[in-house]
Amino acid sequence: NHLGIQVEDETELAEVRDRFKATRGTVLDEGRTTCCYAESDKAWVTDPAGIVWEGFHTTGTSETFGRAAPPAASGGCCTPDTGCC
Repeated sequence: NHLGIQVEDETELAEVRDRFKATRGTVLDEGRTTCCYAESDKAWVTDPAGIVWEGFHTTGTSETFGRAAPPAASGGCCTPDTGCC
């Protein structure tokens, strides 16, 4: 339902965010969030074919599986429009 790019640190995530912005698509900089038992820093973009891309850096674990997410690009589980699973 979407493609994910997991990075090792904040520097790499900044590079992914820059690449998302270079696509001229609508970028959602979600920032720090909890989803699927993980704490992460995330950004999202939808490509011209309608495929949702997630760039994320996992920063820790969570006792909670999901949470409500802000509206954004469409796509399935753990995307900004549906929240986490």
